[in-house]
Amino acid sequence: MASEWQDIASAPKSAATYVDLWTVHGERVTDARWNPDRQRWEHWSIGGFDSMEWARVDGDPTHWMYPPEPPSC
Repeated sequence: MASEWQDIASAPKSAATYVDLWTVHGERVTDARWNPDRQRWEHWSIGGFDSMEWARVDGDPTHWMYPPEPPSC
């Protein structure tokens, strides 16, 4: 699924849909999702004791796109 950056207002807000985000800080956040319960964008992050947990995306997203297709082998 080829994708281009789109305005954040059109982003799918579903916990089951993963997207890449571009933030106001000029950073790309990969494999993020919308958390409808907390009303925020989240991504996997290293938590306490080196465990993985969902964390709030740092900086407001301005754009989104679907993750690129993996390379063919």
